[in-house]
Amino acid sequence: MKFVLLFLFVTSLAAQRYNFDESRYISAISQTFKKSGVIVIEDDSVQISYNKPTFYKITLNKNGVSIEDDSKNITQLKGKKLLFSKLYLNLIKEINKSATPKNSDYFDVKRVENGYELYPKDEMKNYISKLYLHVDGNELVSFKIVMQNEDVIEIVKK
Repeated sequence: MKFVLLFLFVTSLAAQRYNFDESRYISAISQTFKKSGVIVIEDDSVQISYNKPTFYKITLNKNGVSIEDDSKNITQLKGKKLLFSKLYLNLIKEINKSATPKNSDYFDVKRVENGYELYPKDEMKNYISKLYLHVDGNELVSFKIVMQNEDVIEIVKK
């Protein structure tokens, strides 16, 4: 019993979990959609559970990316959906690692008022124009992903 409690405690320390509100602007139709849910980030997985306006869960793990709907139907993503979902979920994982990003193989980083702008390098810049991280001290408050097609996804921690 002690082992199980210790395992659960250590596992909870390794995982990062927070509630969020998402605003997703779709340029092609000039419309914004709002969602909310929970993001759980672990060493080997990322999971986003949306609960408003409807439930669905998207999970990235060693088996790929899957989506579970409100009827508990699970679909493994393939093709472009898999590519874009993996990119998005891996970005969320990386963004949440540190509130003070540094230049890397993937991004050039510029310090701006209340945060950072990240400019993608290599293949990622074909999809993403820039990322904006809003920080308060050492705490990530929100992030915005601006896509090359002018779509915008903003996640705000609650």
